[in-house]
Amino acid sequence: MRRLYIVVEGATEERFCKQVLAPHFLGRGIYLWPMQIRRGGGARGGGRSWQPWARHLRTLLKQHRGPDVQVSTMLDLYGVPRDTPGFDPEMQGAALVDALVVGVRRQLPDRRLLPYFQRHEFEALVFSDVDAFALLGVGEQTRAALRAEAAPFDSPEAIDQGYETAPSRRIRRHVPRYDKVAHGTDLTRAIGLPRLRAACPGFDEWLSTLGG
Repeated sequence: MRRLYIVVEGATEERFCKQVLAPHFLGRGIYLWPMQIRRGGGARGGGRSWQPWARHLRTLLKQHRGPDVQVSTMLDLYGVPRDTPGFDPEMQGAALVDALVVGVRRQLPDRRLLPYFQRHEFEALVFSDVDAFALLGVGEQTRAALRAEAAPFDSPEAIDQGYETAPSRRIRRHVPRYDKVAHGTDLTRAIGLPRLRAACPGFDEWLSTLGG
């Protein structure tokens, strides 16, 4: 069985990988193991520097040398460290994703490393089908308002990364009690991977590249 290690930004992404992605990959003979980025001193998650990511990824690639191993990342553009290889403050969206992937691969040239950067944050996935908010008791009028938030964009992944207009803030304007850790995975699980992949082509391409 192949092993897939995914270094993630925080608790939400780790839970999403365990509960939504892992069962899918297991059915394809791939054991998926997500882990939050280790920043040293026992701290985990996020951070403002790429260096802990580079150290963590190097360690994984050295510890697990077999050809049946793949390593990836799940880090969103909204909070990507500015010292990440390939980062350009003049770029955004898909162009920035491509530049970051190229930069990371150049810094860590191991064919088993398949880095992924989410546009623009985890909540983009939640916008794939806002009817899932019915799970939280959100009524149709509010769900219609959420649809209107996403309407100007070609896909949920294109919803911009501005401080006040990021996907998470758009959601909280209409659903103040939305909590990323508590609700994010439940909503994406309710939406289902087929719908997530259909609505978010970058996310779909990542899963396909990993063998899913």
